[in-house]
Amino acid sequence: MKCPCCGWSEKLEFNPSGQIITLLKARSKNTRKLIKNTKQLIITHCPSETITHYYRFLQGISHIEDRMVRKGTENYLYSKSFEHQKGFAYLGGVIRRTDTNAERQLENEIKRYGRTPRIKEVNKKEYKDG
Repeated sequence: MKCPCCGWSEKLEFNPSGQIITLLKARSKNTRKLIKNTKQLIITHCPSETITHYYRFLQGISHIEDRMVRKGTENYLYSKSFEHQKGFAYLGGVIRRTDTNAERQLENEIKRYGRTPRIKEVNKKEYKDG
């Protein structure tokens, strides 16, 4: 039986490399690049993080759309949480919370900043010199 969250199977020996490639191919090019750069930062700053933790992270966010993954990852990078040894589990939590709270966050941003003005169509007048 295979665990849908982490991919662990009691019958087979676990080798995450092939599964990681499959999970990354499901993402867009920009999202893949952002995830790979973030992975390098986490592995550099958090020595306890391994390839297995990376696979579990990818498996945990596999159902979340790319836009939310990019937004959560950018928030993580902006706060420089990797420098405080917050690894893949923390990043996965940030992405899941970003996805869960997206609608409410949008409402709060509208309250705080307001809406953008509507696009108005301007009629160009022809000017003739007399």
